[in-house]
Amino acid sequence: MQLEFNDQEVATLASVLEQSLSGVREEIYKSETADYKDALRQRERILQSVLQRVRDATSAR
Repeated sequence: MQLEFNDQEVATLASVLEQSLSGVREEIYKSETADYKDALRQRERILQSVLQRVRDATSAR
């Protein structure tokens, strides 16, 4: 799948991903259930990966 975004959309997407990543990290810190923490850590890895790909695409422009 390939998506096309303009510069403003890319900046907004990166901002949303950063905010979501921050929220997930806070949830991980506050969570007391191991299974839930594991699921959150998986979500954190996915968000980090997507954010890095957005940043890489931005720097390639």
